[in-house]
Amino acid sequence: PILTATKNYYVEAKSTLGDCTSTSRVPVTVTVISTQLGTCLDANSQQTNANGLCLLCSVSNPNDSVDGNLNTAASLSVPVGLLNGWIQQTLQFNNPGKAGDIIDVILESPGGVLDLGVLSYISLATYNSGTFNNDRVSISNLLNVQLLGGNKFKASIVAGGTFDRVEIRLGGIVTALTSLNIYNASYRYKSPTITGNTTICSGQTTTLTAGVAVGETVAWYDASVDGN
Repeated sequence: PILTATKNYYVEAKSTLGDCTSTSRVPVTVTVISTQLGTCLDANSQQTNANGLCLLCSVSNPNDSVDGNLNTAASLSVPVGLLNGWIQQTLQFNNPGKAGDIIDVILESPGGVLDLGVLSYISLATYNSGTFNNDRVSISNLLNVQLLGGNKFKASIVAGGTFDRVEIRLGGIVTALTSLNIYNASYRYKSPTITGNTTICSGQTTTLTAGVAVGETVAWYDASVDGN
């Protein structure tokens, strides 16, 4: 049968001579390992911490930001008017990315109006293990912020170096935004450099070459989705 949880089975031996069976059954445990949701480019583990000034900061459902479900979220909370305190969640990727890759983080401001003032209380940064890539940026300064409906949005940051985690920080200044939902973080490869003649006459051929990083390969298709 298809198993979704660990299950015990028991084996009983029976002789073909005399039709005798064993006096006891041998237990066999089939351990079912949960399949991770999401893709190999999604963050799949997290760590949440706050600085010493954020004594009343808290997190709810911290693992919901790395469960691969875009309908569940971790929630960070800070007190109203907090000065220089912050709480942050670091989301780690199982497969490291490279400088220039784009990290997408899906966030939500559960209360209040979503505007540049609110976004200034949220910052993103990337790390490679414990090494900071010096790329921290306030979301209000990002050019790529996409509204997803309501107060939910996707913020994208270009990694400043090789990375295996992204840090989402709430606070750091006099905070008007008191809560932040974190749904997911994933990354995508930077666009390859294409060389070759992209304008030709009918009946002619051309050769296009994609420049990729070490360890990467490319595949060509005739459509943005599916195709050949």
